[in-house]
Amino acid sequence: MSGLKIYKYGYDVKKLGQQIFRPRQTKGEWGFFRDVARNDIYGLQQVFIKKGSTYSLMVSDYLEQEFLIYLEDGLAKIEVTGKKDKKRIISLGFQETILFSGISFYKFIKIVAAKDSFIYIFSGSCLGISSKNKDFRKSKTFDRRYKNWAENCIETIINRDHTGKRIFFKKGNSSSLHFHCKKTETYFIHSGKLLLRFRAGQGEDKFFVILPGQSVRITPGLMHQAGGIKDTVIIEVSTRDEDTDSFLVESEFMKMPKLNKLIKN
Repeated sequence: MSGLKIYKYGYDVKKLGQQIFRPRQTKGEWGFFRDVARNDIYGLQQVFIKKGSTYSLMVSDYLEQEFLIYLEDGLAKIEVTGKKDKKRIISLGFQETILFSGISFYKFIKIVAAKDSFIYIFSGSCLGISSKNKDFRKSKTFDRRYKNWAENCIETIINRDHTGKRIFFKKGNSSSLHFHCKKTETYFIHSGKLLLRFRAGQGEDKFFVILPGQSVRITPGLMHQAGGIKDTVIIEVSTRDEDTDSFLVESEFMKMPKLNKLIKN
């Protein structure tokens, strides 16, 4: 039919691969650093520190923000030095966190690894915290949620004006196909191997295999589903997470396409 015009709606299927990226890695004698995400609402960095080594946090990077240090693996101590050279040392164990505010009150913040350690740093605006507050709070992950695809698979690391989560996908299991109208989120693959499904355009599906060290940016309206090709740990950071902003397209009780085939291969 001459003159027929094909309209494309929403996301361009051919450009969905641009949502996936590998954050730049900076190496040092102490280990390495990855700047995973940094925008007006949230930030996420990964730091690997070798046993016996020390990583000095760049205090100037977090001015006018609050930030949280989370330990995913290893054992570490945080050395906090105030403007008057008063020093405090706080131990940090598996899935423990320390939330700082009023960063300008600190002269140095150093992380000393007693074992090889993976640290994640979440940052955002100081919601409800005075910039004059120079204290910090130690906590653990919370709001553990059971899903069909793994027991206690979602744990919240921080939930303020930005949200951080630890998500575990058991090999062979997947989430629902869903989307958000407000939420923007960034996945970082800490370990394992993930199958990611995007649906866009005229209901077309695109599949991507995501490996450790890679990230995915998922913006509002983009339908997505994830499944574990291997047991997989994701560290997620996002705008504020709300249950009312999750819309189901397909249940997690339905088998994720291509997942079983990739596991067998």
